[in-house]
Amino acid sequence: MDRHLMTFGHGSRTCIGKNISIMKMGKLVPQIIRKFEIEWASDKPEWHVETFWFAKQHGVICRLRSRDLF
Repeated sequence: MDRHLMTFGHGSRTCIGKNISIMKMGKLVPQIIRKFEIEWASDKPEWHVETFWFAKQHGVICRLRSRDLF
């Protein structure tokens, strides 16, 4: 999968913060999922993906509700 991930560039022009960013995302996303209940903001979500050079997502609107962990 790494060879298809072009978000941080590729080859000699790879972003120098790539490894730190991927590590932080790996820590942040599980924390968000653990601390919040995530649901669509509307009953009929309209999710569109636009691709030209990079994939852009539109209409991904969610509501976060704090979980009672204890």
